[in-house]
Parts: sequence; structure tokens; C-alpha cells
Amino acid sequence: MAQNSEYYEFGPLLCGKSRESYLDGRYPENMECLNITNTSAMPAQLAVTFMNDNKGDTFLFHPPSMELRPGESRPLRIWAYPKSPGVVKDTLVCCIKENPEPLTFSVRCSGVRPEVELDKKEFKFEKVLLHRSLFTITYANVCR
Repeated sequence: MAQNSEYYEFGPLLCGKSRESYLDGRYPENMECLNITNTSAMPAQLAVTFMNDNKGDTFLFHPPSMELRPGESRPLRIWAYPKSPGVVKDTLVCCIKENPEPLTFSVRCSGVRPEVELDKKEFKFEKVLLHRSLFTITYANVCR
């Protein structure tokens, strides 16, 4: 995840990956871990949600809440699974009990679909002698 002053960027991610068992870490490129630290002298209770994606269509997180003693840190894992090509943005909202100001972290990812372009439309495989090169195939990644 690249950090920008405005948001955390997951970068380009393949669309349509299965989100089943996302907690198992099957696609590590789709996950980032934020370290949440209680810097106050009082215990803190946090509840976490996304501003727009409440159903987890693209972004997921775990755990949904945590209790932190003074000086304690815990990881908050965030996943991004875009369903279609394009940029998806949202804001992670951390509500702290008895604190009127929630903490917010903007996140975004870019959904991409792999596309390969070949220079030939048809390939004919006939008799081929060993150690002989008969034709060349040129391909290009045209994914945007």
C-alpha cells in the first residue's frame, strides 16, 4: 500500500477474485495492515466501519472493534477486492468511545482485468523438428 497525504493506495488489483476465506491470506496483495495505537492515558474502545461500503462490496476489515489499554497497539487488517475495472475510494472511520471526533483514513484501489494482445489470430502446429524455431509469437499486455 503506497501512502499519499490524502489516502492509502492499494494500487492495481485484479477484478473478480474470490473473497471467500479472505482471513486466511490467500491473496496477500489485496491486504494491508494498519497498526492502531492508544497514545492516551485512558483505555480506548474503538468501533470501525467504512463510510460508504457498509456491506463489504469492495473493502473489508478485521476486527470490527477493539479495546486498547494505554500504550497498547493492535493490528487492523484491511482488504480490497474490486469487482469491476476502475478506481474505488472509501473512508475507514474509527469511532472512539467518549470521543466526539472520529479518526478517518481514506483508502482506494484500482480494479483491473488482464488483457493480452497477440500478433497472430491463428496458430498452425504441424510437424516440428526438435531444436528448430519455426515461428514467433508476439504478445503485449494491454491492460489499463
